[in-house]
Amino acid sequence: MKAPVLGLTSILLLLAGCVIDVNEPEGPIAPAPFPDDDTSPSQGIDVGEPNPNAPRDGFRHDYEGEWCYYEDQEFQGRVLGDEKKFNDTWHDFIACYPDADLVAYPEIDWEREFVMALIAPPSGCAGAELDVVDASAQDGQYLVAYDHDPPPEDQPCAAVMSRPIEFISMDRWYGDTLDVRFDEVEA
Repeated sequence: MKAPVLGLTSILLLLAGCVIDVNEPEGPIAPAPFPDDDTSPSQGIDVGEPNPNAPRDGFRHDYEGEWCYYEDQEFQGRVLGDEKKFNDTWHDFIACYPDADLVAYPEIDWEREFVMALIAPPSGCAGAELDVVDASAQDGQYLVAYDHDPPPEDQPCAAVMSRPIEFISMDRWYGDTLDVRFDEVEA
């Protein structure tokens, strides 16, 4: 009896099947951290300590949309330093949308980060814009620069209220002290 002969291609495919897992991974895939210091990747981090490999500069744009409450007419800068304060504002925000159950906020490490919600003043026309230009930590205070552009006055007005909102998160540079100043700038 003759043994079957395998060609080179068949052998390579068999070897590749043993090496490469073609199954879908279970659960979310997290990118490997990019160390920016001398911390060994195998060195553990104590509970409550910030991750030394996490980005430490700037802020993160987390979510933007339209705020559907018009009881006040002024800009609001809300500092949300814990999950309860955040949930109060977030639940009000998602109540503005019919598919609110599909909206998920990025995970926040409340020991290391906090969230801010910037809410533009309402306007009677569609098209207002709100953009966080910069956020930084300086001299014990957080400074947030934003640009608010109301709808153009020289164009037709869609008769709908517009009140943009933007959520950003930032690292806690000063622990539980969350002294934040919001400044409007022209971008």
